[in-house]
Amino acid sequence: MLVMVPVRGRRAGAERFIKAFGETVRGDTDLLLINDSDDPSYEGMDLAGARMMTLPRSTIVVKMNTAAGLYAERYPVLMFTGDDTIPRTEGWDKLLCAAIGGMGGTGYAYPDDRRRNDIPEHVAISSNIFWALGWFANPKLDHFCIDNTWADLGNGAECLRYVPEAVLEHRHPTVCPDVPGDAVYAETAGRLPGDYARYLEWKATQFQQDLAKVRGLR
Repeated sequence: MLVMVPVRGRRAGAERFIKAFGETVRGDTDLLLINDSDDPSYEGMDLAGARMMTLPRSTIVVKMNTAAGLYAERYPVLMFTGDDTIPRTEGWDKLLCAAIGGMGGTGYAYPDDRRRNDIPEHVAISSNIFWALGWFANPKLDHFCIDNTWADLGNGAECLRYVPEAVLEHRHPTVCPDVPGDAVYAETAGRLPGDYARYLEWKATQFQQDLAKVRGLR
């Protein structure tokens, strides 16, 4: 599995994630951080075996889809998580991959992020779904409602699994009073109205076609 972590403006968070990743990962799992070219704050950071991809400044969706397009042939499972999460469970990566394996190798599996369990805010997806759809994260969106898309497709194709035994804590200000807001949270908040409108448009016009592609893999 390849774990893709878009990063921006949070070097300490990235360093924290890299450390926790190394302490808890137990499978054949690699880590890729995806940075913006206008953000020099990660220069000289010890990646401890992880890789760093730098792209022209872009949205989280563009970052994920670009990386997925480059690596989906090499990894049967691709995963997204944020730089504000902390892997807590030893072997969480193997648990998520096993959940996908239990669905015949096709599907979506998501951990307990201690914030929401009704939709996959962070998710592992079999790479054949990427090839079928042509994207990892809904390209109609910038930041919000991506997880709603994953839930809609996974539930609709009956290949979505919640894995509560795998904990990746989402250290988000809405659930962690000790976590302050920052410029990244403030900037992305403005994308919500537009993303929500485009999500509803996708659901009304494209969802059934995309769902048929995922169902066709089952």
